[in-house]
Amino acid sequence: EYGPNFSSGMGHGRVNAYGALRYTLQNYSCVLKSLNNPIRIMESLTTKAGTTLTIEPGCQIEFAPGVQLNVGGQLIANGTPTQHITFTSTSSTPAPGDWYAIELTGNSNILQYCDVSYATYGIFVDNSSGNTIANCTIQNCLNYGLSFYSSIGAGPLTVGNCTMSNNGGGVSVQNGDVHLIGTTCGPNNGLGVVLFTGGNLHMHSSSITNNTGNGIYSIDATAFATLSPDGISPGFNHVVGN
Repeated sequence: EYGPNFSSGMGHGRVNAYGALRYTLQNYSCVLKSLNNPIRIMESLTTKAGTTLTIEPGCQIEFAPGVQLNVGGQLIANGTPTQHITFTSTSSTPAPGDWYAIELTGNSNILQYCDVSYATYGIFVDNSSGNTIANCTIQNCLNYGLSFYSSIGAGPLTVGNCTMSNNGGGVSVQNGDVHLIGTTCGPNNGLGVVLFTGGNLHMHSSSITNNTGNGIYSIDATAFATLSPDGISPGFNHVVGN
């Protein structure tokens, strides 16, 4: 467990070992291996700019209540079709909102074949560019499965062959471009995609279906959705049942 919750009976050695491990994770490039499963994060972590956190295929990362992983450097979570990487709750009876989020504030992150569940926000891309999010499943989150925000012209963000389902909403976009390719948003307990100020959506071969709210909802006149990869060619999309 990567956290401060050790009993006094363990002695100061284990507490100091935790402190050293947490300091290493936050300040240096590290690799998390599946042989340590489950890897429990008991306290929020922020990795430093210029570092790389690599998570090997098959890892199961579990987060305590309210905890988040803020990636200020680079995250490489490169699973495989047969060995997904799991980000979920520590609870034996998990519920939406158990932990907070994976927040990407550094650039060039890779999340492939990752399963994210029971967070408040699944993946929150915050002023971050050059990211790869592909073949991921984000489900059972309290709010949006995927959120993209930019105040500095970051992005665009391409999301390929992903599924957002059973969340409080599918995708939210503000001040930037999100491209959905081969991606499914739905069913969700809210909006399929919401576009805030300056939020732009481009879709190709994607589905927004069976959400309890609108499929695509634009809150501001500066936001728009294009059901085509380039605004001209066919998009082959489905927006139905919302």
